[in-house]
Amino acid sequence: MKEINVDVAVIGVGTADMAAYRAACEAGVRTVLIESGEFGTTCACLGCMPSKLLLAAANGLHDARALARAASKGRMRWRPISGACSSTSDANATTSSTAS
Repeated sequence: MKEINVDVAVIGVGTADMAAYRAACEAGVRTVLIESGEFGTTCACLGCMPSKLLLAAANGLHDARALARAASKGRMRWRPISGACSSTSDANATTSSTAS
């Protein structure tokens, strides 16, 4: 077994553990992280973040399908909005002011 001499050993890589590791490193002491599995918190690897990503993708798909259904049933009316393209109106404003 390899022996390592350190000042601080942080066991686990959760949120508090990572904060402790960073603080020890910033203090200039020899520090090691100990983890038996993959690095990362349960929230980041298995819980909150992956589920929020899945929910966002599902919401996007739901919205796209609803838009497609509405378009296929003729419920959508397309009309231009005046001033919607700011680059065109800016170009016209520059041209007209230069011409004056």
